[in-house]
Amino acid sequence: MTSSNLRINWIDAAKGACILAVVLYHFNQFVYQGMYEGHTIALMWNVVISALKPLRMPLFFLISGYLAATSINKRSWARIRTKKIASLLWVYVLWASLYWLVVDQLLPANPWYDSTAEANATLMTRVYQLLTADTSLWYLYALVIYFVLVKALRSPVLGIVAGVASNIAMPFIVPTDQWGLQSLMAYFLFFVIGVHAREFINTHYMTFSVKRFVLTASISMAGLGAASHFDLLYAPGVQMLLALVMVSTVIDLFALTCNYFRLQWLCSVGQQTLPIYVMHQILIKAAAPFMPPIINTPLMVLEPILATMLVAAACLMLYRILVDIRGRALFTMPHTLRRIAYRTHMLQPAV
Repeated sequence: MTSSNLRINWIDAAKGACILAVVLYHFNQFVYQGMYEGHTIALMWNVVISALKPLRMPLFFLISGYLAATSINKRSWARIRTKKIASLLWVYVLWASLYWLVVDQLLPANPWYDSTAEANATLMTRVYQLLTADTSLWYLYALVIYFVLVKALRSPVLGIVAGVASNIAMPFIVPTDQWGLQSLMAYFLFFVIGVHAREFINTHYMTFSVKRFVLTASISMAGLGAASHFDLLYAPGVQMLLALVMVSTVIDLFALTCNYFRLQWLCSVGQQTLPIYVMHQILIKAAAPFMPPIINTPLMVLEPILATMLVAAACLMLYRILVDIRGRALFTMPHTLRRIAYRTHMLQPAV
């Protein structure tokens, strides 16, 4: 395997794992915990998924920054605005609207999760939620803001300082119920690292390092244990520090694994994260009313994993169907709308 292929497979596999972790998190939140409330197995799953919190989105954003590095560092503002920002905003607003329509107005109530307040939200509330990232698709909105900020700041030092300061200041200036804004402030650092440390990652994480892996894995386990024991997981900066070492550990793990296994399905998932991200919560909530509790203990243990795999596969199948029936505009800004933006000078043709 060439170094180029190794890098690509490592990125795709890690990105695939990230999106599956996101699906797992939402299945646990919207179905599993309500279905088996208080059960020992459900509590254990909640502990495992909570332990992944410092890793899941930081790694996702670091990879997103890594993949965006060329666009940010070498493309003009006009090209980024046309090719990246406009398309991301289109998908964000479109799918947030579809989500609210389908989940709040069309689907039967979820018996495992109370979302009454969401269903009764007004139009102005929805607009406010879009602007404050208080939606199920906040990651897309974060990418738009991060693209603009990193491009404007330019300097890696300024970006990292801003990211660290934002992460540490977040719990002091953002109310606890504003989880969208909290997320925007918490994860900017990792996008910055992905953009500006691309060459460092290519050089130092191209191959597996036993010493580095053992060191960062040990620090991760000790840090998680200490944070849990002393109830510090949500203290300012703790998750950021944990995430930095956990991300390094997982990158090494994927670099090692991709040396010996192709991870073809996981890489395929990693290459198609957008349709899974925008559709998975709709599918989970569509299936929730028809999912009875499972009495069989082994199946109950495996249910979150099986559900995650099925939801991801269903999203990809639905994506292919939609694209085949000319539904590509659901996942990228349509040409007609782009041409209108050109004529009104809202966008400039990318050259």
